[in-house]
Amino acid sequence: GAAAAHAGAQSSGGIGVRNLRERLAALYGAGATFDLIQLAPAGVRAEMRLPCAS
Repeated sequence: GAAAAHAGAQSSGGIGVRNLRERLAALYGAGATFDLIQLAPAGVRAEMRLPCAS
């Protein structure tokens, strides 16, 4: 699955990432997430999940 696709741990990030997560939470509640995932041997993947409008 997706957990096996990345080799590193998820990062909490800096102030910009924290601000983004707070803004997503304010706009979408728990339905939105943003994660930074370290890839091996190098690189980072950013994943943002937003709820669909119903």
